[in-house]
Amino acid sequence: MRIRAGYEIAYECPAETPMLLMLNVRPERLGDLETPDLIKTEPYAPIRQYVDTFGNLCTRLVAPAGRIVFRSEFIVRDSGEQAYAAELHRVYGELLLKSGSSDSVPRAEECFERGVAIAREQRARSWELKTVTSLCRLTSDRHDRGYARRLLRETYDRFTEGQQTADLKAARRAAAGRMGE
Repeated sequence: MRIRAGYEIAYECPAETPMLLMLNVRPERLGDLETPDLIKTEPYAPIRQYVDTFGNLCTRLVAPAGRIVFRSEFIVRDSGEQAYAAELHRVYGELLLKSGSSDSVPRAEECFERGVAIAREQRARSWELKTVTSLCRLTSDRHDRGYARRLLRETYDRFTEGQQTADLKAARRAAAGRMGE
């Protein structure tokens, strides 16, 4: 399917104002764009873009005093695949564990492993971190827990900022084997 998307956002700035915008398509979806996702400013203001450690394309600029308008319009192809598929697998795995059924542990582990695979395929690092953390918690008392901890460490080490977020704190606790703290 083809999706036409865009925006027009206006701000009134009392003085020159440094801004950080997060309005672009995520980098893992750039290959799906049929037309470029370019931010246009009116009046013109020079912009710089970078990708933060969470994979977001960020735009920096200094807006001039007065009114500034940001615009973009683009077309993106989408297969209809669920953007939250990795998180849905993780949540389903957690629900299976809470159910207490006799086959809940292996089924939950399958959900977590599938969620990790989907997150990696989509380059969705935050979903990957949460799912690997769940997998590490699940295997914490098993002989093969080293695999999940290595996976968690590899994922965790790719984050260079946001160390105080709840997800990264939970990952640190899981990697250290301190589940209840």
